Amino acid sequence: MEKKDGSCFFGNGIDKSKDIQRNNGGEGKKRFSFIFRRRFFAILLAFTTLFLTACSGGGHPAIVKSSKSNKILLQYGVLGDKDEQSLQMAKRFAKEVKEKSHGRIEIKILSPKDKGNELALFEQFRGGNLDMVRLSLGSAQKISPKLSLLELPYLFNSEEEMWNVLDGEKGAIFQEDFRSKGMELLVWNCLGFRDFYTVERPILSVEDFEGLILGVEDDSRVGEALQLLSGKTQEVSQNKLYKALQSGVVDGSENTLEEFADQEHSSSAKYFLEDEHSPVLDLQLLSPKAKENMSEEDLELVKEVAFSMALQERAMGKKAKVELRSRLIKRGVMFAHFSQEEKQKLAELLAPLYLEAMDEEFMRKLGKIA
Repeated sequence: MEKKDGSCFFGNGIDKSKDIQRNNGGEGKKRFSFIFRRRFFAILLAFTTLFLTACSGGGHPAIVKSSKSNKILLQYGVLGDKDEQSLQMAKRFAKEVKEKSHGRIEIKILSPKDKGNELALFEQFRGGNLDMVRLSLGSAQKISPKLSLLELPYLFNSEEEMWNVLDGEKGAIFQEDFRSKGMELLVWNCLGFRDFYTVERPILSVEDFEGLILGVEDDSRVGEALQLLSGKTQEVSQNKLYKALQSGVVDGSENTLEEFADQEHSSSAKYFLEDEHSPVLDLQLLSPKAKENMSEEDLELVKEVAFSMALQERAMGKKAKVELRSRLIKRGVMFAHFSQEEKQKLAELLAPLYLEAMDEEFMRKLGKIA
């Protein structure tokens, strides 16, 4: 039965409510302590799991999920020592991404100094131990064979046309190929253009290639082009080219203006043809795992900053080239260019080379084949 005041009677009518409260005092404390410990360890386990996920290796982006944001850490591999422009731009890229993402996206730069380590860098990226990488065209071809199209000489009539193609709709062929493999091509970089230079006489027209023996490092597309232009090639390693030019073993060679100056080839070869027959390109790539774990907004932010940095790097490259060209002129180097008429002749003579390319549609878009 129940009393009006709400207290309970048990069997014999004795009110035991106070005794129960006294007996339950110790048990209640024990129960509270057990619940507190269980909840504390559950929270600690959840936090530890998140922490280990964020710090896990394997090159995948460490993502810490919360109700407000996702923290992302990207491992970015790029070659170069502390003074090289590519490494400096990579650091600026990482800084700007962090600022624009309000600290959510951090990029850690891994930079082996030895240029011979590009193969190792490539393997690290392909093996999933890097989230981002900057690779040369030659290395990136191992992922996307379509890039071999860009090794065809005289593919573009000017640097401006090249960027319009690569940054525009015509260049989507390469972006689509990387996307089919789960990757993202973030941006293109150019380290200069390869040009011809000679010792005895200048190259002013297509006919001037006839009979010239030009030193090349290996059997490349440039060698195939020279054969179509009635020229000759002789394989000469880069470290032996200086003597080959001095001794007359070769009549000239081809390389970027920067390498031409650095290797002191200007001491023998005073005639420099700025035909820009082959660009020296780098690509910045995002791995499938990193792309998968990033939102569309984060991916767009990273691409936007990468493109902004690339534009700055291109402008810096142009300025440096003008300054270097001026210094070389003072050393007696004479520069020449092909006229539009000569460029048209080149396109006609090299048509067989373009017809052999793996993507006819791309060649048609560039107007290289009918």
